[in-house]
Amino acid sequence: MKTLSTNFKTLLAASLLLSPMLAGAAQLNPVALQCEYRIDPLGIDVIKPRFGWQIQDLENTRGLRQTAYRLLVATSKKMLDDDQGNLWDSGKIDSVQSTLVPYGGKSLSSGEDCYWKVKLWTQNQNGSEETSWSDPARFSIGLLEGNDWKGSWIKYAGMPAKKDVDTVKVSGDEHVWYRKTFTIDESAAKAFVHLASLGYHELYVNGEKADTSVLAPSGSRIDKRALYVTYDVTDKLHAGKNVLAVWQSAGWPRFFKDFKTEPALLVQANVRTESGAQRAIASDATWRCLPSESQDVGQTGHRGYGGELIDARHHIEHWNSADYDDSSWAHAVPTLRDMALSAQMVEPDRIIETIKPVKMDPGRGGSYKVDMGKNFTGWVEIRNIHGDPGSRITIRVVDDPKSQEECRQVSIYVCDEAPGTFRNRFNYAGGRYVFIDGLTYQPQLADITGYAVSTDFKRTGHFKCSDELLNRIYETDLWT
Repeated sequence: MKTLSTNFKTLLAASLLLSPMLAGAAQLNPVALQCEYRIDPLGIDVIKPRFGWQIQDLENTRGLRQTAYRLLVATSKKMLDDDQGNLWDSGKIDSVQSTLVPYGGKSLSSGEDCYWKVKLWTQNQNGSEETSWSDPARFSIGLLEGNDWKGSWIKYAGMPAKKDVDTVKVSGDEHVWYRKTFTIDESAAKAFVHLASLGYHELYVNGEKADTSVLAPSGSRIDKRALYVTYDVTDKLHAGKNVLAVWQSAGWPRFFKDFKTEPALLVQANVRTESGAQRAIASDATWRCLPSESQDVGQTGHRGYGGELIDARHHIEHWNSADYDDSSWAHAVPTLRDMALSAQMVEPDRIIETIKPVKMDPGRGGSYKVDMGKNFTGWVEIRNIHGDPGSRITIRVVDDPKSQEECRQVSIYVCDEAPGTFRNRFNYAGGRYVFIDGLTYQPQLADITGYAVSTDFKRTGHFKCSDELLNRIYETDLWT
């Protein structure tokens, strides 16, 4: 018994000595770094941003808590990798705070690009531990003052006659293409585009879409405040000739006519080359513009959200490439807009799910009802559409397959000689069933896709219980 007791005490002492090392084996790390509630936000208009993080503990250590942190903010990733915070080195701060930690470094200015990381000190029942540095995170500052914007608001000066849509008994608003070509002598070391639009927009640089967001910018009371979006286009520019191209629709000004605000653009690209040369490309009368192949159609207002028309006969290949000849396009017209400018500080809209149809039922006279299998809000894509040039295909997305009439939304595709594709760009609809009319053939299910569009919030919680009805209510509310 004496020998057993001695051995037990030896093992117990050894385990106590090993406990801190075993706790350390959990490899605690600060993760999920956020600045102003967002991951790597660009173009924020907060000069004292707030930071947050979480502790990753794969071993679920009992009693774990943060006791201190150290935060570095630097003007380059290289400097941060060298553990230098030339904008802010907080030093070790004894605090349990891990959300809304305020920036306390040097004053930040418009266009500043910042990198940051954090390390923690933690305590658990076995002792204390210092974590490694987190992976680097990033944020940049937008244009804070009115005089930081070098250009002016621009618009397309008057809409021409509609492109062969006179027989469509609906009102329409053209979607307009804008272009600006410029040259730089060497590749870009840093390039941000700040873009405010009254109406939805998509930005392209040298033929490539700038990011994955859709229906930008987010909604605002546009007669009083316009939101601008910041894009990092450094990797999309090259030495030589480049082009900024914007595709714009009326968007919110069309939906809410009481705002009495017409579509317009305010664009500024700030470029710094490898040698340090600075260049600003801003919206002005040198920009070129042309109505595109698509437009908004249908009534807006109470229970009216309209649809989109795509006329394939007016498609222009490579309209957003640097080598395209835009000399026949009209010059944009500078215009005045009296509203506040603010950075978009929320997650953008994105495609959050791709939906495949489950069934198709033919109707009368070239009509087809497509069951998408679930209700969703977003876009519909129909590929390989063909018919006589000028013939019209109508598309409706509805909840009620019997009435086919919801929010008076009817989209139209006008055929060209070659097969083409209908896909929403600046409009969206909600429903489960897609009615396609005007075809002279039966489409293939494989040629039809739905895209659920939503503000791209990250899910942070889950719920499940023993009552399947409550689970279904929860999932339906989450989807809504």
